[in-house]
Amino acid sequence: MSILIYSVWEDEAELLTDTLATKADGITPAGYSLKAWPVEQSNMVMAVTGTAEVGIEWFAYLRTLEGADVGTLDELAPEKLRQIQANLIERHGDIGTSTVYHFGFRAGADELAAYEYTSMDGREFASRRIPAGTFAVKPAPQRFEPVAAESPDEKVTLARRIRDEQDQLITDGARGVRIGGDLIAIRVSNGNIQVARWYRFPDYDELLQHATGVSES
Repeated sequence: MSILIYSVWEDEAELLTDTLATKADGITPAGYSLKAWPVEQSNMVMAVTGTAEVGIEWFAYLRTLEGADVGTLDELAPEKLRQIQANLIERHGDIGTSTVYHFGFRAGADELAAYEYTSMDGREFASRRIPAGTFAVKPAPQRFEPVAAESPDEKVTLARRIRDEQDQLITDGARGVRIGGDLIAIRVSNGNIQVARWYRFPDYDELLQHATGVSES
């Protein structure tokens, strides 16, 4: 699982993810990994929540395509993602659910197009268009009402608050997800993709040692 905060406007989008990868339980640290990537040749970015391997394999496939914009990929994504999921299940058994996001531009268009493809709730990666004006947070806060964050500081504060809530849920024995590592922001406008690290959680080294089994003497 991951944290994903994204804003979609008519001509650009911004997304923020953490980098902590966990084992199948969604709690035990397994290392650090990117969860959002620029796809420059398609004038877009993609992100994944849930099973990281689905996103990693989909990104590798995207890198093999030349001239495929976000509209073309919208036609390809549902079937190809179902194939990727089926192959991973065959190799590893139950892999849980995954959601892939695209934010980009059709060839010759100035309006940003955003799409979601998820295996949750039996949707089998069916395409869903995300409208302009959307601000979304995943996992959604359970114990407070989120307010649309605009500045980097506001989004980092929101991410930290969500992490605290998820940690408390885990401590209380409820279902929660582990969030950590770095907060990586990607902003995409037509012909321009910017990537920046906005924040590193204080327990970065501690979680990495836990994941690798290395302890300090």
